[in-house]
Amino acid sequence: MIGNIIIRPTRAILTQEVSPHKCANPYARVVFGFQSSSTKVALGAGQRPEWSDVFSFGRTNEDAILIEIWDKNMTIKDTLVGTATIPFFKVLEHDNTLEEWVSIMQNGKEVGQVLVEVEFCTEGKASLGSKGIYPPYPVYGAWAYDIEKGSSFGDFGKKSTGEEMGGKVNEYSKADYAMGNLDPSISGK
Repeated sequence: MIGNIIIRPTRAILTQEVSPHKCANPYARVVFGFQSSSTKVALGAGQRPEWSDVFSFGRTNEDAILIEIWDKNMTIKDTLVGTATIPFFKVLEHDNTLEEWVSIMQNGKEVGQVLVEVEFCTEGKASLGSKGIYPPYPVYGAWAYDIEKGSSFGDFGKKSTGEEMGGKVNEYSKADYAMGNLDPSISGK
């Protein structure tokens, strides 16, 4: 089933010390097939990180969403805390919308849980729950939106104007995204 999938890892509860010598700096990396994107680092969040990033990926035949939780290290390589997997059929079973705590696993042991919101849409337009977050154009690669800062990022984390895909992200305000008013006839632009 071809369409767009919107994924938002909102927070995690880690059940073991991520880093014994300092407060952890967790971030989530979302992998969907060959597409991936990462949240911003929750600096000093320790075992209870929260994120505001929203990602949208094009779907062709991918069958699972992988969420990796990492600890950002400033002097050494980042440490993988664990992974969580959501089979795509679970999203379809819940009328294309799912909000669920998913176990984070490391070496066969649960090391925490991550709350993930997912929505699948076949028409290139989706609203992530009550957040009203819409991709500004049909998504054919990774797209991310930061709810707090009101900015979007295209492939590879580069700030996107949307022009490469036929739209103009910068014409819309943060309020337009929050209200879901991206149609110029609705937003008055």
